Amino acid sequence: MIIRLFVCIFVFLSTNLNSADSRCKVIGENELCYVSVIHLISQPKYYEGKFVLVSGFYRKGWETTAIFSNRKYAEFNDGANGVWVSSSRYKIDKKQEEQMNSIYSILQSGGYNLLEKKEANNKYVKAVGIYKSGEEGHLGLYNGVIYGITKFIAHE
Repeated sequence: MIIRLFVCIFVFLSTNLNSADSRCKVIGENELCYVSVIHLISQPKYYEGKFVLVSGFYRKGWETTAIFSNRKYAEFNDGANGVWVSSSRYKIDKKQEEQMNSIYSILQSGGYNLLEKKEANNKYVKAVGIYKSGEEGHLGLYNGVIYGITKFIAHE
């Protein structure tokens, strides 16, 4: 049983490591990586400093502003299964802001429904931002941070 578990983990990790490049696509003039919270947690260095479109459950509350891999982890504020969302600690420069707006425009023209942060709370969403790995958020309990997010995308 234990050997089977290790084989499954090895296959999962080797498949994911080889497929990370395929998750990143050029959108307009920008590279954008389509990822889940699990991808960011399992391969943080690969996505470091990149624009990511991450899927997950967004929760903003007391000592929590994060995207979690699912609702259950959000309810328990389980930072090990979440990525912090920062609106103030890290700033994007003018060029990054223009790139972000370009990505949002392309996504919106593709039929995505954009939400303001207040509308996204306690919902499954997609969000575009820049990923930074490391211990982040309240007490450093989260696996990295996504910053520069101005809108969320309704998860359909």
